[in-house]
Amino acid sequence: MYLGLLPNGTESEFSRYIGTGVVILAIQCIILAFGIFVFISLLYYLLSNGDECRSESILNITLTSINLLHSTITTFTSVKLLLKLFTSIATQYKTYDKIA
Repeated sequence: MYLGLLPNGTESEFSRYIGTGVVILAIQCIILAFGIFVFISLLYYLLSNGDECRSESILNITLTSINLLHSTITTFTSVKLLLKLFTSIATQYKTYDKIA
């Protein structure tokens, strides 16, 4: 059994899982890029303005940092699971010379 898949899974099943993983990874990368953009924008706003709304800006930066950390961890987890799926397929090709 590989990653919860039965050993007799067809190539179309594996292709579907890989396609789903790639789509999820692309979405995670977009979310991560948007989070980085918002974080940099908030830092620029905080540095360009004086003392007005400083505490609110710091709160927004803190919340954005937590969101950015979450999206980074989720993106790396998505990459890790996709690599596990590729490793599983490679192992199955080595063992059976095909996807069984």
